[in-house]
Amino acid sequence: MELLKDSSCVQSFDIDGEKATLGTRWLEYMEDIDIYLEAANINDEGRKKAIMLHLGGQALRRVAKTLDCTPRAEVQAQVGPPVVAAVPAESPYAALKRVLTQAHSGSLYGVYPVVTVELFGEKCEFLLDTGSNSTIVSQRVYRAINGPFLRSTSKRIFPFSQSTPVKHDGSFSA
Repeated sequence: MELLKDSSCVQSFDIDGEKATLGTRWLEYMEDIDIYLEAANINDEGRKKAIMLHLGGQALRRVAKTLDCTPRAEVQAQVGPPVVAAVPAESPYAALKRVLTQAHSGSLYGVYPVVTVELFGEKCEFLLDTGSNSTIVSQRVYRAINGPFLRSTSKRIFPFSQSTPVKHDGSFSA
């Protein structure tokens, strides 16, 4: 197994480009990656993930660090008597590809506006919600930005039209 000598056929993904075409550009980029991996005869899932992140560029790697790319176990529906069988889990490459595709195709963001902000030296994308007085970041994002010490708070945060508050670890100011 040898990498193709010229990987210039796959350009870094321009994550900061035109937001209106982000989903289409991402799908085209993933098609380029898949074609490259096939042409280079790369079948190892760990190498696929590493190559995708390497060729994708620094901005793509920063985004990948903020997303939960935990492989999912495959679930199969079954009719009839129960059968015990080992079902392979999703590969790390497939998990990363799935999560990044969701993020860049808009299925995580829907039609909501996204803003890019810099927190503690790291660029992060957030949904813009002008009606909210709080911004919530996941633990993964908090770790990726090397967030400051969290302060204990009694503040309760409620999702829109919900009566149960969101559980959180504390607050910080940015």
